[in-house]
Amino acid sequence: MRETSADRFDYWWNNRGTQMDEINQRRGGESLVERVECGGELFYCKRQRGHLFRSLRYPLGRPTVLREAVALSACRRLNIPVPEIQFSGVRYGDGEWLGLLVTRGLTGYLHLDDWFAEDHPRDPEVDTLVLRKMAELLVQFHRGRWQHGSLYPKHLLVKAVTTETGIEVNVLLLDMEKSRQRVRSLAAARHDLQQLHRQWERIPAEQWKILLDHYLSLVSSGRRRALVPDSLTSPGWVTS
Repeated sequence: MRETSADRFDYWWNNRGTQMDEINQRRGGESLVERVECGGELFYCKRQRGHLFRSLRYPLGRPTVLREAVALSACRRLNIPVPEIQFSGVRYGDGEWLGLLVTRGLTGYLHLDDWFAEDHPRDPEVDTLVLRKMAELLVQFHRGRWQHGSLYPKHLLVKAVTTETGIEVNVLLLDMEKSRQRVRSLAAARHDLQQLHRQWERIPAEQWKILLDHYLSLVSSGRRRALVPDSLTSPGWVTS
């Protein structure tokens, strides 16, 4: 029998795993992420009930997993590292939206704030490489006029692997259910960088300067003038 989208929806909806966080109860519903093993592979399953976003196009609301799936697909087309979608889909019935987003598992990654919280001797060269790679990812993301919308250190992942030629650093964007494409890339950059700076509480301030300086070095002089910080400790450092 040929497998249908409905069959796949039922399969992933009923395939339960290990709950990763507390249930997110907002947007008129709830959202839960579970880690699921299937066929010896690891997946992350975001399962939602009535967890909606609203827009001019969808004034009555649509599941946020739809917006996240669009953003993830766009990032992959732009060669921006994000989780790979295994399945996404929605269903409406009995007056309620159900939404699913299943992505392939990630191994060896740490959230950016956990990376700097690790209790081990720090290698400043590796830390700098991590932050420079993160800045390069964000510049590429913003050039595509994409705004993350929830850019916290916990949504930036990093993995460092020792190879024969040295340290190889991989970075990745996570949790893009608030992401959207802006008319102007500058607006996207301003929003995300301000937000990330406000959430930089667990990471030393000097590390923020490394990321920001490299970000600014990769953009045009006009863009730099619009994004020049007047303070690295004030959350309102981006000019209006």
